[in-house]
Amino acid sequence: MPRHARRDAPGAVHHIIVRFVDRAFRIRDDEERRAYLYRLGAASRRSGWTVLAYAVMSNHVHLVALAAESSVASFTRPLHVGFAAWMNARHRLLGPLVAARPTVIVVDDGAVPRVLAYVHNNPVRAGVVTRADASGWSSHRAFVGLDAPPRWLAVRVGLRLAGFDGSAAGRAAFAAEVDARRGDRSDSIISAQDLAATRRSIRALVGSAAEIGSPFLEATGVQLAHEVRVPLGAAVRPRWPRPLGDALVRSVAAVMSVPADEIVGLRRGRAVSRARRVALLAGNHLLGRPLIEVAATLGISVQAASALLRRTPSASVDPLRASAAAVVDAIVAAADGDGFNISTFRSHRNSSTQNS
Repeated sequence: MPRHARRDAPGAVHHIIVRFVDRAFRIRDDEERRAYLYRLGAASRRSGWTVLAYAVMSNHVHLVALAAESSVASFTRPLHVGFAAWMNARHRLLGPLVAARPTVIVVDDGAVPRVLAYVHNNPVRAGVVTRADASGWSSHRAFVGLDAPPRWLAVRVGLRLAGFDGSAAGRAAFAAEVDARRGDRSDSIISAQDLAATRRSIRALVGSAAEIGSPFLEATGVQLAHEVRVPLGAAVRPRWPRPLGDALVRSVAAVMSVPADEIVGLRRGRAVSRARRVALLAGNHLLGRPLIEVAATLGISVQAASALLRRTPSASVDPLRASAAAVVDAIVAAADGDGFNISTFRSHRNSSTQNS
């Protein structure tokens, strides 16, 4: 399998969002902003990360930076540990300042102009000013030549990546681009506001302890992609996103030619046991539903379900798996008939069953 270049490799543009605990308004004046920016410059020098842009708001911070060989944590953690200590001493407080880890989005070069405009217009969206160049809370005034940039702020690199040069005309064109977007509302894609829910959905689909990389903002600036890494040899098993209900029992009854009312409950017999094993393989192994759910659907205990799977003779595994696959196909086909979009599930399941 060919190796792909990491999207978050050194030199990649990163949009980093830092939120304060409970979204509290912690930065209250320009002195505190200067203290943050002083530490930001020091963190950039130590870590090798190149700061392209920033917006230091009262309850959160946006940073746009080029990655170095070091991790994003080596850039942001010392910055926020030191700033929190300074703020706590200043206000005679204790405890954390920053809420958990920052949100990190890798940005395609084509989306850089949109991200820079979004970051620089933060004070406008907050209602602090009506134009980005009226606020000193962001790096916008340095970009358009109204303020001298700090030595650690790579304004010309940011302009170039956004498609503008450092001339007066280039800066004026950048200012017009930002001004044209000052009416844009808060963007859940650029700021990855639904990231936690998206990661839960991906893990539910994959059904494995997968590593989900930082989201990647594609060139259009309106869609996030997510790189999913699974350890070599681990089974990628998608989880069927619907409760099994009666569909499992009906499909098993049809495939195994065993009455549905005999499959559910305490009825015994070789044919019934085989049908339940098929149901367990289909529901738990192939559809990825929890064993407790599949057992409840069959009207048996989890212990009984585990025993049925353990006692399956090795010579019977392949025929039972084939029957289980037929059951899954029947469930998927029925869902297709309901207008349910299962193409992603079907392609992942086929890949999973071929590699298991």
